[in-house]
Amino acid sequence: MIIVSPQAEANLLGILQSYELQNPDIAARFDAEYKKIRGLIDRLPRMYRVFHHPDYRRAHMMRFPYSVI
Repeated sequence: MIIVSPQAEANLLGILQSYELQNPDIAARFDAEYKKIRGLIDRLPRMYRVFHHPDYRRAHMMRFPYSVI
């Protein structure tokens, strides 16, 4: 199960708003990549390395300097 903390949700919205101000196309690509990674984590969680705790995994975004934990 994927749990998104309130802080992570706020960070995500801030990143999206920042990209939206720069270029709406970039914001849409960021959102699409984020959703794709969340789907992969949900379906194949063991595909990603453990991060600080056995229940946490980290997935690096391919086109953006962020990770989903």
